[in-house]
Amino acid sequence: MGSTRYIMSIGELSRKDNSICFRKNGKNVYIPIENTKELFCLNEVSLNSKLLDFLSQNHVIVHFFNYYGMYSGTFYPKDQYLSGRLLVAQVNKYQTDR
Repeated sequence: MGSTRYIMSIGELSRKDNSICFRKNGKNVYIPIENTKELFCLNEVSLNSKLLDFLSQNHVIVHFFNYYGMYSGTFYPKDQYLSGRLLVAQVNKYQTDR
């Protein structure tokens, strides 16, 4: 299971060599994807769709907050079962067992 990472500075997130790269003031900080469960971006952070695809493949959740610390939203990777049939079957099973 991975850990939670907090990004508190203004900067740019990108994918670099199968790691998450955070660039701040011209310096790179690498975050290994293998032990990252979720990211909290607590300031203004720029990123691209290449990174979002990489995060989705590795099931990493990203929470975004604005400059003032107010919650903006969350990026959730897509579920493995897109049709929803499994969820409907689980709900039906739960209701019949009650």
